[in-house]
Amino acid sequence: MAKRVYFLDGKFKKKPLSNIEDRGFFFSDSVYEVIRARNEKPFFLDEHLSRLERGLKELKINYQFDREYLEEIIKKSLRILKKKEAAIYLQITRGKEPRSHLPRKNTKPALIIITSEFRPLASRLFKEGVSVILYPDIRWARCDIKTTMLLPNVLAKIEAKERGFFVCTIL
Repeated sequence: MAKRVYFLDGKFKKKPLSNIEDRGFFFSDSVYEVIRARNEKPFFLDEHLSRLERGLKELKINYQFDREYLEEIIKKSLRILKKKEAAIYLQITRGKEPRSHLPRKNTKPALIIITSEFRPLASRLFKEGVSVILYPDIRWARCDIKTTMLLPNVLAKIEAKERGFFVCTIL
């Protein structure tokens, strides 16, 4: 059984490899989805892929969206992983090119899929509850696009931890 399964630009990999000149690193110029799966069956796969496709259109990332291909890769990664509970992280970036705010027209988008075991929260947390902090919403105005620009979420999580809370709710 694999601990994690990596898929990058058309190939399964044993180790996570990425290009540091990818626009996803420079500018968060990418969209992503996290999909839960149980017994090799992804939850709400069609809805996740629809949102991913809409995000690509909104960001004007010219990715040749092939739903059947993505479904096939996701299902294959789950078979390789062989875990009852899994999480699939799927990201499509605009691709690699020298750093510039204006993307080139012919840049080839990058597809990244990381499939790993999912460990649910302890059941006692659902019974006992957890402490929650409220945090102001400082995200950008296009929260309808699920991009990888999650710095406000990171800051909120740090704030919650530093103040002794389990989680934060962004308002």
